[in-house]
Amino acid sequence: MSAIKKLAAQTLTYGVSNIIGRFINVLLLPIYTAYLQSAADFGVVTVVFTLAAFLNIVYTHGMETAFFNFARTDVGEKKSFTAAFNSVLIVSLVLATAGFLFSNSIARMLDYENQAVIFKLLAGFLLFDALSALPFAWLRQQEQSKRYVVIRLVGIFINIGLNLILIPGLLWAYNRQLIAFDPQPYFISFIFWSNFVSSASVFLLLLPIIMKNRTQIPKELWRKMLSFGLPLILVGFAGIVNETLDRILLKILLPVGIADTEVGIYSAFYKISIVITLFIQSFRYAAEPFFFNHTKNENPQKTYAQVMTYFVWVCGFILILTLVFLPIIAKMLIRNQEYFADGRGFAVVPLLLLANLFLGVYYNLSIWYKLSNKTMMGGIIASLGAGLTVVLNMLLIPSLGFVGSAWATLGAYFGMTVISFIVGEKYYPVPYAFGRLTLNFLLLSAICLWFYIASPQPLYMVMAAIAYAAFFWILERPDKNPNFARLFKK
Repeated sequence: MSAIKKLAAQTLTYGVSNIIGRFINVLLLPIYTAYLQSAADFGVVTVVFTLAAFLNIVYTHGMETAFFNFARTDVGEKKSFTAAFNSVLIVSLVLATAGFLFSNSIARMLDYENQAVIFKLLAGFLLFDALSALPFAWLRQQEQSKRYVVIRLVGIFINIGLNLILIPGLLWAYNRQLIAFDPQPYFISFIFWSNFVSSASVFLLLLPIIMKNRTQIPKELWRKMLSFGLPLILVGFAGIVNETLDRILLKILLPVGIADTEVGIYSAFYKISIVITLFIQSFRYAAEPFFFNHTKNENPQKTYAQVMTYFVWVCGFILILTLVFLPIIAKMLIRNQEYFADGRGFAVVPLLLLANLFLGVYYNLSIWYKLSNKTMMGGIIASLGAGLTVVLNMLLIPSLGFVGSAWATLGAYFGMTVISFIVGEKYYPVPYAFGRLTLNFLLLSAICLWFYIASPQPLYMVMAAIAYAAFFWILERPDKNPNFARLFKK
């Protein structure tokens, strides 16, 4: 239990920067929806950041996880760090240079000819983000979570501050005739300038870690780390396909006149469902090095099973509380009535919350292929999920619009979770509390489906939250009801 408490403490610490950062970024949503000229403009920003998510996978090409894996071996931390960082440095410089040189062509291809500058900025901040990835991984591996959090927060506040200065700040100055030019046509590019400056600042803060850990490495080490890390590109690509490709497919499959608007509305409500993702991301930062380091302990599988049980309970409570307060949260964050033209925005939130729950479970399950050095198997499973995402989106978007994308996301994550569990039981069996977990998933699915179909009043959702808390008490307190609880223990 002490190991789980340590993981919980690490998750909480990483959660400070992650939750604060993501929460403040969500608070930018009212600014974007209020100051960008339309939902279509927000759709443009979303599409470009979606491309950034794909490119970031190639920039880092699995070297973070490769570092965690090799740092625990006789190779040592410094050599593993140097090999991984050198690989990221070379790949990132090549890609960033290409992105800068061909930015005009990329803008024309996406029908954003007047926004070529944002692709130059995109190449820049992706370069700095990639070069910062290994120093951040080193801090996680060394369990220097406080230093990690401080540097993350500095970058976050620089980004937020620049957004506030460049968008509402400059518009306020223009309306009072303090500046001569109208800043509104530049608002989209200002968003990317803010990210560029923030990423560059974080890299400078991490530079001492890079210089401290540079050392000579044997040539064969880099090849071994590449063979471990390259399949994770497939995993990463598949993950990004599942998380973000729906925005691209919405733009492609829907009529030109409504595509960017649909993307903008979907993305705005997707940000509300990100509440559960905040916890999942914080957990991942703490869990990956924890899982690797815990392999040396006796019976680590038992600990992994306990982690899964508590993880699902925490996600379940976050999911239900988000639905309880959804009407309030949505109106606080989305400050333009265009986004509330119909009820579809609210309808996708329970689907996306449930989808992200299964994504978190999949991340927990995925430890089997990393610990057993079968990363290619992980790539295959993730690719199957990505294929399912593409097929479901293409089938559902023409008839359901972005609601179809939400269903596709849920279907893909559920499928990946089931496949990973079945295959993982063969290669790295973990004694998960299957009965209790299944019952938990069924109850949460029923609540989300009820919300999707009926849009119940907040009072009924409060009652559902109380019922879920009672359900937790019964299952996790066997001393109170041992006969009932024993039915659902594996």
